[in-house]
Amino acid sequence: MRLLWSNKTCIVFSRASIALAMLGLSATAMANSIGGYYETEAVRWPVASGGNGHLYAVVQDTATCEICWDEAQATASSRGGYLATITSAEEVGFVVTSLGPLVLSHPNPEFGWGGGTHLGGNNGEWITGEPWEYTNWQIINGQPSGDGPHFTLGGPNADAPDTPGMWNDIGGGDGCFPCINFYTIEWSADCNGDGIVDYGQILDGTYADDDGNGVPDCCDAGEPCDVPGANLTVDDD
Repeated sequence: MRLLWSNKTCIVFSRASIALAMLGLSATAMANSIGGYYETEAVRWPVASGGNGHLYAVVQDTATCEICWDEAQATASSRGGYLATITSAEEVGFVVTSLGPLVLSHPNPEFGWGGGTHLGGNNGEWITGEPWEYTNWQIINGQPSGDGPHFTLGGPNADAPDTPGMWNDIGGGDGCFPCINFYTIEWSADCNGDGIVDYGQILDGTYADDDGNGVPDCCDAGEPCDVPGANLTVDDD
């Protein structure tokens, strides 16, 4: 990857974006974007395929050069999710194969901040409180190096073909690093206990989420979501 700086603005050129340009396609045109905001579609890891039923998406905001870990987690939380906790090789494989092709249209095809905190050595903790039993450091690049308390997830970047989904602790003590303006969100909440992640039911129209907080309105109101009309969005037209 090649990084260029101009007046504190970070411009990222990747082999993927250059390849798109050679085909007459811009990364911006290929991305699901509004202005400088890029987001992949949310993809579900199906239980039937050995997954956890959770949904995942990658977000990048090129309007700013730097999104600190705390900011990324706050945004994910405001949408009913959290920074992704990648706790198994199988989960890494799903994220890389399912989200990898989608982020190739982003200006910087990386997965960005994940939901872990590095506590030194091979120790750490997940923001969800899940057991710290699996690690996936970029050992080939000398990780963990102790550079920061949090880590990013390597993307399907042609510049680093040996490290997709692997971890790089970065960011210094404040959890910030220039040009890290992307992160992966995971959704797992099931407020009504029906065995299906809420965010997926919001996306497919099963439940309304008028305030956009990633929680069905029926759950916000403390009402059963299976009563007649609870899953409908009222159309005032």
